[in-house]
Amino acid sequence: MPRSSHAFFLRLLFAKMIFAILLTFPFETHAQRGRDRDRDRDHNGGIDVSFGRGEIYRQTLNLPMRYFDTLDIERELNLPRRAQILRLSVRARSTDYRSAALQLLESGRSSGYSQTISRFSSVVDFIPTGIQSRLELQAQGDLVIEELIAEVQRDVIPGPGPGPGPGGRDIDLFVNQRIFGSQVLPLLQLARQQGHNPQDLLIRGVSVDGESLGRFSQATVQLIINGQRVGFPQQLSLRGRQVILDLPGRGGEVGEDIRNLRLEVMGDAQINTVTLLVARRQGPGPGPGPIPAPMLRLSPQRELNGRLSQTLEQAINVPVGYSNRLVSRIVISASTRATGEFSIIDIARGPLQRVTLDRSTRTTFIQLPQPVALRDIGFNMIGNARIETVDIEFLR
Repeated sequence: MPRSSHAFFLRLLFAKMIFAILLTFPFETHAQRGRDRDRDRDHNGGIDVSFGRGEIYRQTLNLPMRYFDTLDIERELNLPRRAQILRLSVRARSTDYRSAALQLLESGRSSGYSQTISRFSSVVDFIPTGIQSRLELQAQGDLVIEELIAEVQRDVIPGPGPGPGPGGRDIDLFVNQRIFGSQVLPLLQLARQQGHNPQDLLIRGVSVDGESLGRFSQATVQLIINGQRVGFPQQLSLRGRQVILDLPGRGGEVGEDIRNLRLEVMGDAQINTVTLLVARRQGPGPGPGPIPAPMLRLSPQRELNGRLSQTLEQAINVPVGYSNRLVSRIVISASTRATGEFSIIDIARGPLQRVTLDRSTRTTFIQLPQPVALRDIGFNMIGNARIETVDIEFLR
């Protein structure tokens, strides 16, 4: 080999070595950081606690939860007053052969997307959207909460909240009453008796915290506005569940649209608290109206037979005013007396999910690949189906 060719070959080999060293250096650094982070997660039981902005609170629970059970996070962590949860990590596992899910609730309303829980112990993270008056986890399926860990900021001054103007907030009514058979609770009268002035408030809904006392019959709650029942009756569970009753349309103003607001309880139940959910207003005046609810929860308890092809709105009797809302997810609990199946379809694009039913109640989670207006979601059925509960999560 000529000397010039040999020198060129050595220079080329040296250049390749230098290039390889420079190329791998940042990846080795990143990999080392990843190994350090994994080591920290292993040390903390698989939960990443490298949050960095607040104090860390941890609680081991091993608490079993059923569908729609809720867990008061602030109470379980024993947080100080005027504390805000910046980030929450939850270790949990499903006890069902199907995967379960956890949903974060802020003041009784869904916040963000639910997190899937597998049969193996896994960790999921939640980021609250702001300063919350009540923060809870809701089970969607049978699962066990093994551990909670939260980054907490102390001495947070509460903001204006969801009320009608600066300083306005939802109105919590203390009830603590056992009801047998049926009873009607006058909510505006209760508010005045407990020192609140609901006049001129724009109310978007009512939250009921209670439980059914009957093992063989179910208790339901329903709103009566100006002497007329509105919406559908919502069921209370045996183990306690927070139920949201939305006002039709865009809510109503006390003294104008709402002259009388009552809660009808049917069946044997324990009612703990009732909260008037007050819509936000921008400054003085009536404002733009309430913030749309992120989820619609229905208990149609409707039995369908034969061949059926309708919109989902028609099949489960969705209240008016939701047709144009964009849907991101649907959760349906249904069963059959004999044989039956149903399909959820995007009318413009085709089938989304097909569900075969049996005699046991089956809960199906349908995540839409892209948001679809409620009016464009179809429901096809063959055989027999009993639709028990339906949750519709909206994108906006």
